[in-house]
Amino acid sequence: MGVRPVVGKAFYGALFVVVIPVGLILWAIATRDAVPLPVVSQTWAGIVLVAVAAALIPAGMWALWRRGKGLPMNAYPPPVYVASGVFRYLAHPIYVGFGALSIGAAYSPISELALRAGYNYGKNPVPNKYLNALFPAIVENHVTFGAGYAFNERFSADASLVYALESDARNPGNGSDIPPVESVHGQLNWQILFSTRF
Repeated sequence: MGVRPVVGKAFYGALFVVVIPVGLILWAIATRDAVPLPVVSQTWAGIVLVAVAAALIPAGMWALWRRGKGLPMNAYPPPVYVASGVFRYLAHPIYVGFGALSIGAAYSPISELALRAGYNYGKNPVPNKYLNALFPAIVENHVTFGAGYAFNERFSADASLVYALESDARNPGNGSDIPPVESVHGQLNWQILFSTRF
């Protein structure tokens, strides 16, 4: 892949991930006095919707990336049609997840609730020729989600999820003393914490 397609995808992605969201936030701030809307607070409904979004969005992206062999971007659609996984039940799981996330965040405008999300990419530093049966393929992409709720000054609950997108590696071997090895590695880790402060 040349430099120009990569730059085009990066700019297209930044437009929808950074530019448009920042513009919407600034627009909402500038018009909040002219467009008064009542704030509806349903904490647990908001948490449920955000949790649904936390499952749908990465599941849809992963399916398009791994099975569709492309990116979840309209300008660069995956070359392979995906009808399995979460797409078996929803035609547009990423859009549905984003809608659930937006509504869920709107339903939880309270200081006691903290929502977190992140993404990490680390390139595999180990060449495939060193892959062996004792060590799995190194995961390069991690998506994280978390939420915390403070019941009062002493008690709080937190939950987090780390999803490592599946990675595969192959060492063809050398035909003599090093046999061929193929390794597939993915992870899904989660935890729930209840804390008390003395």
